[in-house]
Amino acid sequence: MTSLPLNPDGDRRDRLIFGKPLDWQTQAAQQRRVSFDKLPLCTLEQLIQEGFVQASEQPLSDPDALELVEVARCLSRPTLSAWVEVLVSPPACQEWVRITAIRFEGMITPVERSFFWRSFYHVRALEMTPRLLRATFDSAALLFVSHPVVAYQDVVPWDLSEPGADHDPRLTHG
Repeated sequence: MTSLPLNPDGDRRDRLIFGKPLDWQTQAAQQRRVSFDKLPLCTLEQLIQEGFVQASEQPLSDPDALELVEVARCLSRPTLSAWVEVLVSPPACQEWVRITAIRFEGMITPVERSFFWRSFYHVRALEMTPRLLRATFDSAALLFVSHPVVAYQDVVPWDLSEPGADHDPRLTHG
């Protein structure tokens, strides 16, 4: 999939994410990014459709936006909340929205935990508890120079095997 040019409508992008346009006119605002840590996946899909997020070709080893949407669909159920964490750049930047993490909250089943592990075992950091699944991506590492991220990507949870060719990557609900 080739990348399309980013949609230049910064006010529309800001309204989708923040509910109102941001003032990017000051020098300080033009040199920083704004983080948003609970962007609903339906909003991410809308940002992709309207050209504010590159749907593929994420930097480094990050999963692309379409992969994240697909994983979220597999884990979708009413009692499990899903969000992405994003960085929003000023209009002068080439990259407007960067996805830094994906998070699921609620009662996590062992099957969902296993599916999440197999989907994101290669990313920078994983948090997996009975009520939280969170994957942080390599592009987020640039943000945490003064706030180190504890990375568990080389540790296999005791009850999960290394992903291999013998597993079915699709999640099925009983």
